[in-house]
Amino acid sequence: MSYTQLQRLKYELENCKLSIYNHFSDKSAGGIYTIDDNQDNFLLTNLTIEEPNYDYPLVTIGKEFWFEAAHNLPYYEGKCHQLHGHSFYLQVYIKDRIKNDTKMVLDYKILKEIVTNSVLDLLDHNNLNNLILPLTGEKLYPTSEMLLLFIWYRLEIIGKLKGLHKVLLKETNNSMSEITYLDMLDCGLYINNVYKKAL
Repeated sequence: MSYTQLQRLKYELENCKLSIYNHFSDKSAGGIYTIDDNQDNFLLTNLTIEEPNYDYPLVTIGKEFWFEAAHNLPYYEGKCHQLHGHSFYLQVYIKDRIKNDTKMVLDYKILKEIVTNSVLDLLDHNNLNNLILPLTGEKLYPTSEMLLLFIWYRLEIIGKLKGLHKVLLKETNNSMSEITYLDMLDCGLYINNVYKKAL
């Protein structure tokens, strides 16, 4: 079974409070382990096999952000070919279990700090055409869709944000794009330590 299949299985079964413990668990290790041993491989290490004795359910939390930035689309036939700016609206969601000690998924202040330090400080009042894609080293072609992917990479690679669930980006009041956890799994971007190669 591939990493992608295991991730999808974990995602689907957790919400039904089912367990794959008996299938995959090394009982001598106490029933809790990660699929890979690389603790910096954050999305993959979210795939933790554990006995179904949770005190609290999975909860999705999120925050809203705004930033101003300029861009142009050199190969686009239309107004966006010219340099122009937007007041971007950003939503970032994470999904995890409520922690026993804090009774929170994550402190909203910490989530704000991670997004600010890894994304907003770089994007705000910047020319998005000057950004470099983390995985390829190429200049970003700053469509809304590619900027969304860039933001996801920054949150995972630089912000080390675990449990990233959904990112939504609006460049105007009625134009938006979003990407989710399952969308990223579908394209296999987290397989074979791809983040380590990027760094």
